[in-house]
Amino acid sequence: MKQAGEVNPGGMAAVLGLDDEAIADVCRTASADGVVVPANRNCPGQTVISGDVRGLEATMELAKGRTRAGWRV
Repeated sequence: MKQAGEVNPGGMAAVLGLDDEAIADVCRTASADGVVVPANRNCPGQTVISGDVRGLEATMELAKGRTRAGWRV
């Protein structure tokens, strides 16, 4: 697992203030830049996404534009 992470760096981020449909939409849109998917719905209004660095960065920028709550890594 360590070796796979070194070959394909990635991470996770909690997105606040977007519903499931909006999260899926920003992940789909950002997938043009890299891998990113919804990973865990913690509670209504908080979903964790995961993917490679480029996909996460693109998704976080899109998410910030769609919610006042923003995001947290």
